[in-house]
Formats: sequence, C-alpha cells, structure tokens
Amino acid sequence: VTHMTEAPPPAKEQPKPSFQNLRAPEGRGYYAALGLEFGCAQTDIQKRYKKLALQYHPDKAGASAENIDRFQEATTAYSVLNSEESRDAYWEMYKLRCYLHQGPAAEDLGQALAPFYVFHVRKQEKTGLYQERMLSLDLVEGCIQNWKKDEAHRQVPLSEIKAIKATGDTSITILFKTLHDYKLQAESPSQQAMLLGILQMASHKDHVP
Repeated sequence: VTHMTEAPPPAKEQPKPSFQNLRAPEGRGYYAALGLEFGCAQTDIQKRYKKLALQYHPDKAGASAENIDRFQEATTAYSVLNSEESRDAYWEMYKLRCYLHQGPAAEDLGQALAPFYVFHVRKQEKTGLYQERMLSLDLVEGCIQNWKKDEAHRQVPLSEIKAIKATGDTSITILFKTLHDYKLQAESPSQQAMLLGILQMASHKDHVP
C-alpha cells in the first residue's frame, strides 16, 4: 500500500489571473480559506497549504463532500496566493471590494478623511470621447487608482498632483507634474464638489478656480 508523504502540487498549468477568476467565495477570502492573515510570509502559505492538502485530500481523508470541498477550496486559494502576480491582483481586487462596500463618501468634508474612496466617473480619452471609469483614492498608500473594465489601469501617487480644477458643472481636470492630465466628468455637481474637496485635502494643494 502506497501512503502519501507530501501534499499534491496544484495543477501544473494555472490560468492567467484575471479579475473574474480572482473572486473568492462570498464571506470567505483566499487567506481565510488557508487560515492565514494578509501580509503573511510566502513560506506560511506553502506550509499551510501542505497541511490542509494532507488533511483533506480525498484519497487520504475519504471522498466525503466536505473533504472534497475543503481540498478544492485550499487548492484554489493556494493557486492564487502562491503566485506574486495573482496575489497582487487579488489584493487590488480585495481593496476595491472594500471601497464598494464602504458606501458613499460623506458630504461633510469638515470631518476626518476616510481611508478609501471610490467614484464612478467618465474619463476623456485622447480621441475626445469619454469612457466609463472607476477612480479609487487610497489615502493609506497615498495614491489614485484608475480602473478600466474592472482592472487596475494606472496608479498615481497623490504627490504627483500639481493642481485640481473644476472646468464645468460636473467636469474636473487633475493636473499632474509629469503625467498627462486627467479630464473627468462626475455623475453630479455634488459628486464633483466632493471629489474636488477630498483631492484638495488629500494632496495638500490649493484648489485652482
């Protein structure tokens, strides 16, 4: 009788990470699936997966529905977290979910700033046409993240902002020191005022009338 002595490796060929296949099960993220916390070492991920794989592998622990589900959950989590590219993409997706569950930004800009904000905007392209975008502000890391079709497109440090100005009832232009300007359209005048105020305070720049 041959006994298993090590955890079976994940499938040799894993699909390229994307926003869709990085979605963890509702209420249980990939770190939680392995019993780990964000920021843990790569060796912890590998050790934890090996332990869970040995514990729940159907050929070793029995082919019960629970064992199969737990083994598949651990293997899926490991396939994402063991790759630096997919792990970073999962972290960006996780932060975006935090933004979306945070609710609308408070209209009272006199209060302390929240760590994260997200705005649905329309961004003007070089062709002059506007495209739907999502603009997230991470005040913990001090950056603006531009999302295009559910994927992180460009991250810009807040320190790169030179000025912010209103160019219409709902239009905003963000001028950068070394990058091309962002020409945006907010969903409403109130959203425009909120975005201007938050960016002004976050970047410590005077508003350009």
